[in-house]
Amino acid sequence: MASLSTDYSTHLNEEKRKLEFSEEEMAGTPEDYRGGLKKNEENGKYIVGLSYPDYFPIMKLCNVSSTR
Repeated sequence: MASLSTDYSTHLNEEKRKLEFSEEEMAGTPEDYRGGLKKNEENGKYIVGLSYPDYFPIMKLCNVSSTR
């Protein structure tokens, strides 16, 4: 199980894909976290990567299950 967990984390950190979420889709995440994210200038959505610093707060704190 530890090996699978390590592999999973490694693959997430190597992933370069970005996701975009609206303010409503980020409900429950701290304001200071959201303030540190880049925003798409065209639609105002937050740009979130799959690396640990971006990914973890959403998985732990976001109230919106579809975002998690």
